[in-house]
Amino acid sequence: MSTIINVIYVIILLCVAWQDYKTRIIHNKFHIIIFSLAFVQMLLIPEYRMLDRLIGMLVVSGPMLLLTLLIPGSFGGGDIKLMAASGFFLGTSSILCAMNLAIIAGSVYGIIMLKNRKRDRKDQFAFGPFLAIGLSIAAFWGNEIVSWYLKIQH
Repeated sequence: MSTIINVIYVIILLCVAWQDYKTRIIHNKFHIIIFSLAFVQMLLIPEYRMLDRLIGMLVVSGPMLLLTLLIPGSFGGGDIKLMAASGFFLGTSSILCAMNLAIIAGSVYGIIMLKNRKRDRKDQFAFGPFLAIGLSIAAFWGNEIVSWYLKIQH
C-alpha cells in the first residue's frame, strides 16, 4: 500500500516540477492534494506519528520562509508550501534528506549552467523540479539514506 501511495505522490511531484519549470509557479491545488494524500497515508499506514509529521512540516519550510523574508526572492512561496506539505507527508528525517538531495541537484545544475555560460551568477531558476527530485527519492528511500548516513558518521 505504501508503494502505491508513494507512486501517486511522485506523479503529483512530476506535475509540480513540470508546472514550475514552465511557469515558475506551483499552484496551491498541489499542496492541498499532498496534504490530503498524507491524511490517507496516515489512516492506512500509521508509520509516522503526528508529532514527526508536524516537525517534518516545519523543519525545512520554516528556515526557507525565514531565508525568503531576509533575502527576498531566495525561494518562492510555492516552494515553501511544497516543502511544508511534503514534510507532513514524509516526516522529519525524509524531508531533511529530500532538501539535501534537492540542494545537491540544483547546485549541479547551476554549476553546469555557469560553466557552459548558459546562465549568469545572478540568474534565478525554478527550484521546484529539484525539490521534486529530492522528494521523489526520499519518498522511497529517505529513511534508508538517513540511516546509512548516520552509520557512516560513527
